[in-house]
Amino acid sequence: MASIEFRVTNGKNIKDREKEYSIYLRFTLGRKMEFVKSINFKVCLNDWDQVKQRIRNRTHIHHRHVANELMDGLTIHFREWHNENLKKGITPTRKEAGKHFDRYFQAPEVPEKITLWDYIDNLIKSPETRRNLTGGSLRGYRLTKDFLLRFNNEVYRFDFEDISLDWYNDFVEWCEGQGLSKNYIGKHIKTLKTFLNRALEDKVTTNQSHKSRRFVTLREDTNHTYLNKKELAKIWELKLSGRPELARDLFLIGSWTGLRVSDFNKLTSENITRIDDIEYLKVKAQKTSKTVVIPLHPVVKSILKKYDGTPPRMPEQHINKHIKEVCKLAGITVDLRKEQTRGGKGISKKMEKYNLVTNHTARRSFCTNAYLSGLEPLDIMAISGHTSEKNFLKYIKATPEQKALKMASNEFFTGTALTKAQ
Repeated sequence: MASIEFRVTNGKNIKDREKEYSIYLRFTLGRKMEFVKSINFKVCLNDWDQVKQRIRNRTHIHHRHVANELMDGLTIHFREWHNENLKKGITPTRKEAGKHFDRYFQAPEVPEKITLWDYIDNLIKSPETRRNLTGGSLRGYRLTKDFLLRFNNEVYRFDFEDISLDWYNDFVEWCEGQGLSKNYIGKHIKTLKTFLNRALEDKVTTNQSHKSRRFVTLREDTNHTYLNKKELAKIWELKLSGRPELARDLFLIGSWTGLRVSDFNKLTSENITRIDDIEYLKVKAQKTSKTVVIPLHPVVKSILKKYDGTPPRMPEQHINKHIKEVCKLAGITVDLRKEQTRGGKGISKKMEKYNLVTNHTARRSFCTNAYLSGLEPLDIMAISGHTSEKNFLKYIKATPEQKALKMASNEFFTGTALTKAQ
C-alpha cells in the first residue's frame, strides 16, 4: 500500500515549537520501500497543521502558498507514478524514487520544433491522408512539396513562420521568371494552403498569413477544347488496331459516360448492371468514393462487348499520346488559339485541335454534349460527380451561338407556352 505524506519532525521528538524545521516528503510502499527527502522549506511546529500536513494559512508565513502548492504537486507527481508502476507490475527502489523526485524540479522538455517539410512528409504518410486521398492527389502533394523545396534551395530558406504576403509575392515572381503558367502556379499555391490549414488545425503553427485575400490562388479560364458528337463519331468510325484502337476505345467510354480516366481505365464486367431490362454502368468513383449509375450509350455497349465487358487498361500518358494521333487521322485538325498567361505575360498560340485533346477532353466532351442535348445540369452533375454548379459550368465549352441555339428550341422562345395558355 503506497503512502505519501509530509512531516516536519521526520520522526524526531522536538520540544521547541517556535523553531523552524525542514519539511520532508515521505513516500512508502508498505515495508518494501521508504523514501524520505527534504522539500527545502521550513516551518515552525506551531504553524504546521498535522492533520492536513500543510502550513497553516497565517499571514506572517510569506512562503505558505508556494510551499503548500509544492506539496500538492509532489503528491500528484508521486501518486500518478505509483499508479503507472502498478499497471506495469513494477516495484521501484529508493534510488528510483529519488530520481522521480528530482524530475519534478526539472524544466519540462521542450518538444522539438516540427518544420514545414517534416509536417508535409508526415501528412502524406499519415493513414488518414492515404485513406481519404487518391493516388493522384497524393502525387500532387509530393509535387508541391518538391516544388516548394526548389524555391527553398534556390531563392531563400523558409518555414511556417516565414510565409507571409512578401513571401507569396517572391514565390509568384520566381515562378513567373521560369515561364510557368498561371494555373500551374495556382495549383501549387492551392496545395500549400491545404498544408497550412491542416497545420493550423493540428496546432503546429499559428501563422494565418495565407488566409489573407491577397494570398490569391492564381487561376484563369483557358480555352480547353471538347469534341462534339460529330467528331466523336468520326473517331469511332476509324479502322484501327493495337494501341491506337485501345486508346480510342477508352477515350470514347469517357466521352459517353463522363467518367474520369482513373475510373474508365479500370472497368470490368462487374460494373455492368441491368435495371428494368436497361443496361447501366455502376461505378464507385476513385476520387470521391461516390457511386454513380450511368445509362449505357450504344457506342459504350459496342466497346464493352468487344472486350467481354473488361477493356484492357492503358497508362494515362499513353492514352494522351495515342488519342492525339487518332484525332489527327479523323481529320480533327481545325486551327484553334490557345491563350494563357505564362511567365506573367499573356500568350496566344495557334494550334491544330487534335494537339489539344487529352484524357480530360473526354469528360469535358460528355458534360458539354449532354448539356447541349438538353439534359438538366443537375442530372449531368449526378453522373460527372461535380458538387457545385459553378465548377460544373467550367466544363461546358459551348459557344454563345450553341447556347443560343439550345435556348431557341425551348417553348419559352418558340411561343409554345403562350399558345398553350391561350
